[in-house]
Amino acid sequence: AQVGEAVQEVGRVKNELTDRLAGAFRDYAAARRRADRYRTAILPRAQEAYELSRKAYAGGVFEYLRVLEAQRAVAQANLEYVRALGEAWKAAAAISGLTLEDHWPPAPHVPSAEPRKEP
Repeated sequence: AQVGEAVQEVGRVKNELTDRLAGAFRDYAAARRRADRYRTAILPRAQEAYELSRKAYAGGVFEYLRVLEAQRAVAQANLEYVRALGEAWKAAAAISGLTLEDHWPPAPHVPSAEPRKEP
């Protein structure tokens, strides 16, 4: 009887850990997608809008308030980007703990900048 109960408990714990790991992976993937979107699309567009508004102000087309609004948009986009990165790392830490991995996610492979030596 005790063996059967122990087997059931192991199965229950396994299911719980699997669910927690799946949730952590979902959180990680969503945060990485959000961070990538900010890095590749939102931040560059916000920066471009700021630069254009600054030039328009210098040319006398815009008032300074427009420049400040564009600058605030850049700062807000940067803040959201950093938040998304923080959420990704928080989820990565949860995954690392659940899988008992010391370093997760693994560091990306960066090719050496040194020229290859021919034999």
